[in-house]
Amino acid sequence: MKKTWFGKCIYQSNTGAKVHQNFFYRWLTLGGNELHSMINRRNPHRISLNYIHQLIFAILERPSEYCLLGLGGAGVIHALEPCLHQRNNVAVENNADIITIAHSYFYSKSIKNLNIIQQDAAQYVQTCHRKFGHVLVDLFGKESFPAQCNTQEFFNHCKRLLLPDGFLAVNITDLNEESSTLRHIRNTFSNKTVLLPVKGASNVIALCCNSESLDYLINILTNSAQVKSLSWDSDLGCIAHLHR
Repeated sequence: MKKTWFGKCIYQSNTGAKVHQNFFYRWLTLGGNELHSMINRRNPHRISLNYIHQLIFAILERPSEYCLLGLGGAGVIHALEPCLHQRNNVAVENNADIITIAHSYFYSKSIKNLNIIQQDAAQYVQTCHRKFGHVLVDLFGKESFPAQCNTQEFFNHCKRLLLPDGFLAVNITDLNEESSTLRHIRNTFSNKTVLLPVKGASNVIALCCNSESLDYLINILTNSAQVKSLSWDSDLGCIAHLHR
């Protein structure tokens, strides 16, 4: 990726997390070369990784308080801050090391009205009684989707946290490797799911709505200036391509 050219490591934790930067960007890796987060050093609100466009699509269309499961290097919360700084939002991160890195290197303390909670995401959704307009799931560590969250029970609880007509958006890094994740999501939402592929990456965002039918979500997609096209796949169902 060109954005990482001439980068150097400026911090390494005891758990293997590394913070890198060059003149324009700062990014996070977790024991390998794969990017887990990236921000623009001079304008953190500017989206640096493509998948964030798809992950926050529904929030931009229907702004409301959110719960983000997986803090990482704070790229998602920075992207949302300009439009949601007056709402009380939550980010859940199990790794204390990542929270410290987000505070120290990715300016997460500058985000207004955000409560960062250190807790396992599976435990949080099981015990939380607050309702949100949006639940965003961005849970990837060194390898893949956490096993304790890749269950039917986890996604049932995610749906329980949603307000009526609220949205769940899940970052799936590879459909071939994480097919069980998509199956759990579809079972929870009775197949009322739309996939948003990420341009130039293997990621796909599964987007669901806590509504009686898929029509509510399809109408939002149809009328959105962000959506380039809608298509139907016999195996994957409805697919929405964004302009970015």
